[in-house]
Amino acid sequence: MKIFAKFFNNKTFEDKLNEVKMNLNTELNKLNTETLKDKCKELGILGISKFKKPELIQALENEFLKMYKKKLKKFYKQVTLLNEE
Repeated sequence: MKIFAKFFNNKTFEDKLNEVKMNLNTELNKLNTETLKDKCKELGILGISKFKKPELIQALENEFLKMYKKKLKKFYKQVTLLNEE
């Protein structure tokens, strides 16, 4: 069952994670500083009042990775097992 093969295009977990990080960075760079600060506040990231845009983006990326790295890794393992069937 190679239903998810197209999603990963034979990429490793780290390759896919790097792709997700690049896409996230691109999307976050489209937002203005105030919107980024609002997103940080929504996620409970503290100490951002003096952060500039690059620092806000980095904080959001770090939070995203904490939240989703485990989920993506688990999903990748499941997809790998499905692809082996």
